[in-house]
Amino acid sequence: MPLSRGERVQQIDSELYSAQGANAVILTIASRRVVKKLILGHIELGDSGCVILFQFLSSETGRRYEINEIRLNSNRIGDLGLAAIATYLSGNQALRELFLQNNDFTGDPNIAKILAAAVNASHLEVLSLTSNHQRSDAFIEGFLQTLMSNHLRELHIGTMNLTPRSLPTIVDYLSSKRCKLSVLQCNGNFLGLRGIKSIIRAVEQHNYSLTSLGLSSDLKRDEDDEDLHGRSTMDVRNDCKLAIKQILARNEQLGRETQRQALKLLLCARTVLLHTQANASTEKRTSICAPSGGRLDDATMSDNTSSFPFLQLPLEIQFHILSFLSPVLSVRQCAEIYRYAATPATLPSLLPRLVGSTTDRRGTSQDVAMLYRGRCGGQQQQQQQHDSSRAREKYQWLAKVNCMVYEPRG
Repeated sequence: MPLSRGERVQQIDSELYSAQGANAVILTIASRRVVKKLILGHIELGDSGCVILFQFLSSETGRRYEINEIRLNSNRIGDLGLAAIATYLSGNQALRELFLQNNDFTGDPNIAKILAAAVNASHLEVLSLTSNHQRSDAFIEGFLQTLMSNHLRELHIGTMNLTPRSLPTIVDYLSSKRCKLSVLQCNGNFLGLRGIKSIIRAVEQHNYSLTSLGLSSDLKRDEDDEDLHGRSTMDVRNDCKLAIKQILARNEQLGRETQRQALKLLLCARTVLLHTQANASTEKRTSICAPSGGRLDDATMSDNTSSFPFLQLPLEIQFHILSFLSPVLSVRQCAEIYRYAATPATLPSLLPRLVGSTTDRRGTSQDVAMLYRGRCGGQQQQQQQHDSSRAREKYQWLAKVNCMVYEPRG
């Protein structure tokens, strides 16, 4: 949904600076009822202005503005300002995108760890640290060693003067289950050909989440690199580009299939497992309420299961049979879906239908499982199948059951 002009606060190349600039921005924010985007570029807030601004945003008044995008490019922000940003970010469930390009962070690994911990405790999805050059190896080491966010999908660390010193940390992060990134932009650094190849190997062998990987315009000279084996640097780099393209295509295809099969499995598991739970609950209540010396008619008890003998099978066997519907999913992913599908509390609530709502004619909110079918009944719903709220609901469910990304079995 496009933002109205009143939902965006934007100052670029203005005469605002430092504390005076921060106070002017605060007055602008306070004059609005809703602010979704805060874009402040090239106005040199510095540490003092950044601290004042984010102290306000972290206050009870400031927290009322559920800002989902902040851009603070080229503001000469240092470590004090970055610490204030981290304080605001920690626990924040509204902010989705944070851009901090071309500032004056010193590269202190302790500040990097504070920032990573704040990212872990937020719902941030996009973070850009591009063009922050000072002691970048130490900064990235501290940041990636601490990073374990389940929400961060996009990380930009291009033109940060990263050298081969950073490679073990980068490779370790990309190879670990902590990495949930779909986009990593690492262009314009000094990693060298050997470093690029080590990253490619790590992604090929251990990472199925990345669908975009930027390693171009590396500035390290490779004339003496023993990995060339007499070939030209250009030829080897072209081979690397082809390998990256193939690996990312693999990840994208497997990711799409994982998501498709997850929704398909939910649709079937919901139908079967809720019936199984209901039958078990009914049988328990009947055994408690039956008169002493006898039970209710067995024929009555078996009406549901006789028409569908599958429900008489032990749960473990039901799970095993259901897993054949989604052969791409791992055992852990299937278990997450079964747990969700068998829980009545995850069903949409029955509420009176409101004018303009997305509920069906009976007043029932749409179950996530229905998203697999691609439509939910009428022409109006067909037109809404690409609506951003529906896409967000699907995204959140897939993330909840850890089915955004392919997981190898075993």
